[in-house]
Amino acid sequence: MKNWKSNIAMMMAITMAGTGSSAFASAAPVVSNTNSATPPVATAPKELRSTLQGLAIIEALSGDNQVTIKVEQQKIVLNLGDQTLFINATTGLPSSSKDLKVGDSVYVYYSAAMTRSLPPQSSAVAIVTGVENNKTIPKLMTVKEITESSEKSIRFLNTDEDMFVTLLKESPISPFKTKQMVTIKDIQPGSKVFVWYDIVLESYPGQTTATKTVLIGTEPVVAKAPTKIVVNNAALNLGNMMIVEKNGKYLIPLKVVSSALGFNLKWEGKTKSARIDDGAVKTTITVGKDAYYKASSKAIGLTNTFLYGAAPEIINGSLYVPTDLFKLIYSNEEIVRVSGETIYITTSGK
Repeated sequence: MKNWKSNIAMMMAITMAGTGSSAFASAAPVVSNTNSATPPVATAPKELRSTLQGLAIIEALSGDNQVTIKVEQQKIVLNLGDQTLFINATTGLPSSSKDLKVGDSVYVYYSAAMTRSLPPQSSAVAIVTGVENNKTIPKLMTVKEITESSEKSIRFLNTDEDMFVTLLKESPISPFKTKQMVTIKDIQPGSKVFVWYDIVLESYPGQTTATKTVLIGTEPVVAKAPTKIVVNNAALNLGNMMIVEKNGKYLIPLKVVSSALGFNLKWEGKTKSARIDDGAVKTTITVGKDAYYKASSKAIGLTNTFLYGAAPEIINGSLYVPTDLFKLIYSNEEIVRVSGETIYITTSGK
């Protein structure tokens, strides 16, 4: 009984282990090399993850179906299956269970659901072979959303929400077990990738630039209504406000967004209208009126009136407008972008 309790305690310790990066950003960002062959042994974020990971030593092999590893003095039997991914840390090429040898160091990804047997058993998600001291270990990630995109690079947030990864156009990117050509444009929400990187900016989430990437594949992502707004790389505090979908358009709170963009807002209660002006451009929005225009703050003249299929409305005391209004104001269809649960508004001049 005593041994059983000890074993369960050790299993809980593995499950509850941290990622090795603080959940709080330090006052001054710290740059470190955390992706060598001495990473944290097991990971679990602020919420328990379904998959754990860590550096391990192979203790025993049982055919092609099982491997016994030691992670932080804890023995675990990993069950290998057709879905288990094998990759070589040095070459980035697929490996297999035949490359596993007793005494080798490997980096493993395995299910947090384990049996109560001694030792406990778990399903292997991925095993990185060819692990060497002071050499980079690729990390398995799934892309949650693309936060920045250009012809030269993309930047994504992983589904664990603990890492922003930048992929440069000139950095090597290859497919897994196929010969097709892939580029950074093939990385989409839902893409599963192995990423090599050296330096991590220890903000939260962490930030890094990939030195090499292997694309495993991309699974469809169920679209969710956005819940966050980022203006020029700064997340807005929406408080009790929300993002509302009407007629296929997203309505966002005018005051908080226009303020973040440098506009002054004046409300006219009698006409139920609001005027925003930043000294260069201006417009007036009227509740219930699907009619939008842009005018110069310094000269006479305005654009045609545009109908977007969604009139401004007051929701819980706040005036909401469609995101298309800001495309009109900045004369740029690209400044508003929806990715995952976030609406990004990025301006580069009017």
